[in-house]
Amino acid sequence: MSKNNRKGRPLKAATEKLTYRTEVNLSKGEYDAVMADYDPIFYPTKTAYLRARVVDKNIKKRVVNANLERLEQTLVNSNEELNKLGVNINQIARHLNTYKSAEYKSEVLSLLQLFLSAEKVMYEMQGTIHEIHEKW
Repeated sequence: MSKNNRKGRPLKAATEKLTYRTEVNLSKGEYDAVMADYDPIFYPTKTAYLRARVVDKNIKKRVVNANLERLEQTLVNSNEELNKLGVNINQIARHLNTYKSAEYKSEVLSLLQLFLSAEKVMYEMQGTIHEIHEKW
């Protein structure tokens, strides 16, 4: 069978073939230092990472966006504020139920609904930002 009729992955050129092998023994500290920048998103195997580190010396790194961390912390703080608002609304609702004040009942119920929808949106936003932060 000739090379032109060959099926499957194309053959590599002689200059692209990985035919030379070396072995290096490292201490635990040295290994940890070498692998500190290893990121499976950029390098599918440790071999690919080590080859890039030895040959290229330009290692791709992910940078955690400081703004993303600040936004996540702001959402956590806003959730605490939302909880305080919820406590206040519950106290008002309890007071209205105790004294059977019908004139404000519908307003408090609408406030409670708005609060619950705002709280749900805040938790969803915080979860999404946390997922993004974990990937970066």
